[in-house]
Amino acid sequence: MKFWFSNKYVQANFSWWTVKKPATVRELLIDLPYAEEIKVRKPMEKELILKFHTRYYIQRLESGSEEALGFEWTREMYECSRYRAQGQLEAADYAIGNKTATFNLACGFHHAESNSARGYCTLNGLVLAHIALKEKYPKLKTAVLDLDAHFGNGCDQFAKSDDEKSFTYLDMSLRLGHNDFTNYMSRLEWCLDKLRFFEPDLIEVNGGMDVLLGDTVGHGILTLNEVGERDAVVYEFAKGNGYPLVMCLAGGYQDDAITGHVNSFKKAANIWR
Repeated sequence: MKFWFSNKYVQANFSWWTVKKPATVRELLIDLPYAEEIKVRKPMEKELILKFHTRYYIQRLESGSEEALGFEWTREMYECSRYRAQGQLEAADYAIGNKTATFNLACGFHHAESNSARGYCTLNGLVLAHIALKEKYPKLKTAVLDLDAHFGNGCDQFAKSDDEKSFTYLDMSLRLGHNDFTNYMSRLEWCLDKLRFFEPDLIEVNGGMDVLLGDTVGHGILTLNEVGERDAVVYEFAKGNGYPLVMCLAGGYQDDAITGHVNSFKKAANIWR
């Protein structure tokens, strides 16, 4: 199974733990006999980024203005985000072209709105991948299945503004009140029913691990085994219906998150290879 990664995904001087997570996951995947690393060799083009994000917002990112963004920021971090978004595009394109599943070892997408960074999300790679691929595949229908503990306001913003209704957003955030595994999986089945009705050409899975017990950011409720069952249901659904799928890492702010991401890759490889 192929996964996309670049050393540019990680900025060593940035203090937030999750920004360094992709490199840790990559080190645990690279020696697996069925894992194939694809290097992301260029950042996403600015012209494409501006098809969703406003020019004023991008200018603020380029300036590295901490005051404008409200949290720690550098120009290098913006470049990191451009590589991560490009990886999402490339992994999604490969999944569509080969009717398979891929991984992008990136996080920091679903909160980013057209004119603002939120929740340590900068460029909305989920939206940008859809916009770029819509030009290549004019009839493309993309669904984001968001398994993160938090609501993806940036994806929701784009879905509501998409006049063609070619992009849909399905939210599994814990705010919805499913406070045990049974309720959580009932919500997931509801989302999968929506996917059947939508009939996507691509599913972008925002593979949050902040739903795990002990996560102080996501206030998670699930065990590693339960998250594994969640992921298996999603992968089997996508493969069984012939829907190409790309998974990105999303949230997860404790060591168990690393284990969860690696287990998710192994489970996908077992189902799809």
